[in-house]
Amino acid sequence: MKNIKLILSIALVSITLSCSEKKEDKKENNAETNAQNNLSSDEKSKQISQETGKFPFEYPVVEQLNATKGDNVFAINMKLVDNDVKEGKTSFSTQFLFASLESSGNKQSTIKFVDSYPVPNSGIIVIPKGQNVKVGDIVAGKWAVNLTRAIITDASNPKAPKASFIGLAWDNPAKAEDGKTGIGQYEYALKENEFMLISKEFDPGTACAVKENGTWKHMNVFNSVEDMVLGTIFVNFTAVKKSDCIAIPLKTNYKVGDSVWAPWVGTMSKGKITKVNSKMGRYTIKFDESSKGEKVLSFGDVIKDLPELK
Repeated sequence: MKNIKLILSIALVSITLSCSEKKEDKKENNAETNAQNNLSSDEKSKQISQETGKFPFEYPVVEQLNATKGDNVFAINMKLVDNDVKEGKTSFSTQFLFASLESSGNKQSTIKFVDSYPVPNSGIIVIPKGQNVKVGDIVAGKWAVNLTRAIITDASNPKAPKASFIGLAWDNPAKAEDGKTGIGQYEYALKENEFMLISKEFDPGTACAVKENGTWKHMNVFNSVEDMVLGTIFVNFTAVKKSDCIAIPLKTNYKVGDSVWAPWVGTMSKGKITKVNSKMGRYTIKFDESSKGEKVLSFGDVIKDLPELK
């Protein structure tokens, strides 16, 4: 009888402890849920960045890349993004890097740029091999270590043509490899498999105008997935809804005297064309506001019409 009583006592204690543990687990789960619900948008943003294949803002996840080890790619510099997240920033900076693919994975892959590190698949563009181009084509090419828009000026060797990097400022004082020509006015020899033809709206290297706070902002596009566009607005790396964007055409036949919109310190502003340099892919724009002066701007950054915003 004593043994039976002892067994019943032990069983009762076990049941009590089990119920207590379940209550504590429930409390912990509820606490975790409440903590998650009480997170600020900034804190949730930081959590998003830690999830495989995601950025610290909403953007579609790409499950797989059609690529193999050693392929040349353009990729988001996630080290800069992650540093901004760690520092608690709510706006982010990045670069569009030229790199090679180390390994392809689910939702994210590893690139090699100096060292190896992961990048969301939606932040990687595989450069097609063996592309041929002709004079006047616009490409996304490698300048230094970055993706930069360029116009083909000599295609006598179509797989390794010469190009002017129209993504560089025309009046940039830095000198090219000849030691005398500005980098924005120099014609560079591109290397095979280090550039890709830009063929459609929202391709890597294009630009668009984005509605933001009653103005049109200029965005350099890196990629577009589903209904979202990924890129930089001035220096801010972000994603926007495609429905808020108007793609800026790459090839246009605007002429001197045409009224257009063009970027001035990241905001699309009105002006008139005073000069056209078709070979080098540039328009000279005199802005309507005299304080903004006159500026030489790239094909792909100038658009004829934008709707007035209220």
